Amino acid sequence: MAITDKGMKGQATAGDQWLSESLGRGFGVLQGRITPSGERRFYYRYTDESGKRPFLLIGAYSPDGASV
Repeated sequence: MAITDKGMKGQATAGDQWLSESLGRGFGVLQGRITPSGERRFYYRYTDESGKRPFLLIGAYSPDGASV
């Protein structure tokens, strides 16, 4: 599912929900995560030189645009 404001405001479920936006081959992926507790955060995921796919935390989602 693509990352949208509506999607990030969605109801938390029993498992993690991941929303993704591909930046194109070779550029990584921007991902939004909604945890069962309702926490919402953004991550950047890429493939490193050893083939591992680490997540880098960008920050929390704020529906009103304020920093959290």
